[in-house]
Amino acid sequence: MKKYLFMFVGLFLSLNLVAQNLYLGTNLKKERRYYSSNGQYNLVFQNDGNLVLYGYGKDAKWSSKTENRGDRAEFQRDGNLVVYDFSGNAIFSTKTNDRGANRLNVANNGKLIVYANGNRALWQSSLIGDGNSNDSSDNNNNNWGGNGGSWSNNDRMYTGYKFIKNTKLHSPNREYHLVFQEDGNLVIYDRDKNVYWASNTQNRGARAEFQKDGNLVVYDYSGRSVWASNTNNKGGNVLRMQDDGNLVIYTSGNRPIWASKK
Repeated sequence: MKKYLFMFVGLFLSLNLVAQNLYLGTNLKKERRYYSSNGQYNLVFQNDGNLVLYGYGKDAKWSSKTENRGDRAEFQRDGNLVVYDFSGNAIFSTKTNDRGANRLNVANNGKLIVYANGNRALWQSSLIGDGNSNDSSDNNNNNWGGNGGSWSNNDRMYTGYKFIKNTKLHSPNREYHLVFQEDGNLVIYDRDKNVYWASNTQNRGARAEFQKDGNLVVYDYSGRSVWASNTNNKGGNVLRMQDDGNLVIYTSGNRPIWASKK
């Protein structure tokens, strides 16, 4: 009897206590738990569609905030951790695609971390109530600091990125940031909140997108373009906020095709 009991326990553990490292191409099955090596934290893609990192006593440390919307979650082969809705739209992602990511780790400190070669962290979740770590949640909103705003978790965005108002993209030196404001204006500010560049679309802009065709566009409420970088179909695939305060669109060959300050 004990023999069969141990076999049952072993089978249960093999199904539920999966190794803390998840590798490229992993589909997260609903209600399967992925544990940290110390056993104190676990990541689970819940039946309600929310991806949650728990500590002891079912204490939620972080979540993707996709409850009642998430249909599937995947650590994709391009290195991006994504939650999709039932229509196939990405409603959460770590924005780590095509940056050399090779594993997703449930860490012993209660954080979820995307690593690249050399043990370099590309993204990590924020502890709930902790404003000192970068986090990506709810369709590209990233909470940072205690300023109530939203921040990008790095200095660049890729084609297909749809801005959410008050989302900020920071230069690596933290001296400049790009923000799509509530008034519909796309603006670069320096550290002293001086305007460095703007699309001049205030009171007109409804949405902004770095489109899949490589064009950065601000649209009004009628769906008409009110500002554009005019870089469509020129090979642009990366939008970068640089240390010199310049917003630049680069091709995959690192060739600049547009800059906010020429």
